[in-house]
Amino acid sequence: MSYYYDHSTIIQTRKKLRNPHKRTILAIGFLSTFLPSFPACSEPDANAEYVLNEPLTLMDFGLYKAETILDRSLDSYRHRTGMLILTYANYDPESNRIHFSISLPGQKFSESQCEELIQEVRKGGALTNGKLLDGLTHSLYAHGFKHKGLSAPGASDRYLAGLDQITKIRVIGETKCSGPLVGSRFDTRHK
Repeated sequence: MSYYYDHSTIIQTRKKLRNPHKRTILAIGFLSTFLPSFPACSEPDANAEYVLNEPLTLMDFGLYKAETILDRSLDSYRHRTGMLILTYANYDPESNRIHFSISLPGQKFSESQCEELIQEVRKGGALTNGKLLDGLTHSLYAHGFKHKGLSAPGASDRYLAGLDQITKIRVIGETKCSGPLVGSRFDTRHK
């Protein structure tokens, strides 16, 4: 099939589009396809309300920042070995411990690899052989628990070194091992 438009049909179509109202309607229709649709306004449910009203503590935020550093500290090890490595940080108030957990789900690894992972975590926090680098009073992990802006008058950062002392690194997989963040101790258990 072929369509034939003579010159008068093209001119009539152009004249129809010259009507400003039709052009406006066409433009609005075209532009409305790019606008996001907005849902009807509603109130937050009980779950959202709880989260909105629950304060974020320095412990929560510090753990989040420490977990980010922990995850980054193992990037080169991941690339080198191709291992799936999951990380998370939490605080256990009953034992007064901060735990840096490294999970290698379903993967076999040797005791030396386990120890190497712990050393990588220590290195990521600016520790060498279990000791802080010269001039540092606390690890990069503990630094995440520090206020960046305003803090109470006379506040001290001495608590940061104490946080390093209560931090334990755990590697969980077919072999389990652990050790303190500060220090060179290293313990291994088989499942």
